[in-house]
Amino acid sequence: MRKPINLIIIILGLGLITSYIIYDKSSKTINQIIANEYISKPIVVREENKYNHIIGVLRIPKISFSMGFYNYQSQYNNVDKNITLLNNDLPDKENSTMIIAAHSGNSYLGYFKNIDKLNINDEIEIFYNNKKYLYIIDNIYEEDKDGTISYIKNNKENILILTTCSKNKKKQLNIISKLYKIL
Repeated sequence: MRKPINLIIIILGLGLITSYIIYDKSSKTINQIIANEYISKPIVVREENKYNHIIGVLRIPKISFSMGFYNYQSQYNNVDKNITLLNNDLPDKENSTMIIAAHSGNSYLGYFKNIDKLNINDEIEIFYNNKKYLYIIDNIYEEDKDGTISYIKNNKENILILTTCSKNKKKQLNIISKLYKIL
């Protein structure tokens, strides 16, 4: 009598896990579709819906990455759901330091899984508020994971920082890029 109950519990558990993975992968795919639509024709987000729609797109041509990001206060601005704004400093602000984090690795949450393939002078694009912000990678380094990013900034430049776990799980990988053109 115990074997059928155990088998049913195992099957239900596997079904739950599978459905969660399918749901999460479809959410990522939907985000990428919306991001591509945003790039081709920016979405006008009404004030009352600003927390439920992407407000911009991060695109990294070298690794074929394109994903939308949400308002800093949105429930979807969560590292377990999407790429995540760690601050509310957006690229249209003068002397901004925009910080985006995401998981790396091979799991379904590993949005930045190929970010370690980037090099100095590679280009990163942010599509925001009907403009395209072009950044060039200026520095790549690892540091201890302690919840902070060590970077000395010139106050007269706009910076984009991408951060994730490095392959050395005790470290975080930081990619610093500087704005060089707005289209």
